[in-house]
Amino acid sequence: MKISGVIFDMDGTLIDSMPYWDNVGAMYLKTCGVSVEANLGTVLRAMSLQEVAKYLKRRYNLRDNPQEIINGIIDLVQDLYEDVIPAKHGALELLEMLRSRNVRLCVATASEKKVAETVLKRLGLFGYFEFIITCEEVGAGKNNPLIFDTALKLLGTDKKYTYVIDDGLHAIKTAKSVGFPTVAVYDKSFDVDNAEIREIAGAYFETLSEVGEYLKGDF
Repeated sequence: MKISGVIFDMDGTLIDSMPYWDNVGAMYLKTCGVSVEANLGTVLRAMSLQEVAKYLKRRYNLRDNPQEIINGIIDLVQDLYEDVIPAKHGALELLEMLRSRNVRLCVATASEKKVAETVLKRLGLFGYFEFIITCEEVGAGKNNPLIFDTALKLLGTDKKYTYVIDDGLHAIKTAKSVGFPTVAVYDKSFDVDNAEIREIAGAYFETLSEVGEYLKGDF
């Protein structure tokens, strides 16, 4: 067996949540009575939640401190994670296939840990993962390899056989730069980066079902 571990992104990869995150910065600023720049969603897309809060604080001179901004954003999305956001098609089948082959699995996410646990439990995906690690916990977003290196250490698998599966250009680029095999999954939110994602990723697929078929070839 070649593949021994997988580090999964969550938003836009396992769950169909990116349309909500593309608008959450604007939603929060509207609660503060602040006018929003037209391309805010694009600006915030590659940031961790902590980076988003710091950016909004600095860019819009908000009264709230970064932790208060984070709490406000979580309040806006909490109900969506608890009741609305669905799994990406093929997510459960992919995780079941990997677990049946004793592949060690984890989630590395820019979302807040409680939010991630909430949605993964509701969708029946939580039990497939050994742990969830967040950008907040490691102190860096996915433009920094720290979250992937930390996840690898916790998994205890060989980097050559530990895949990073993500939908974001910044994450794929970072993981590949430090030697992880990468698989990119399509999400509409990253349409603007699609050509570059296809070029950079070790493999690129439209669906998680296709990812599963691809990974079967590595056993």
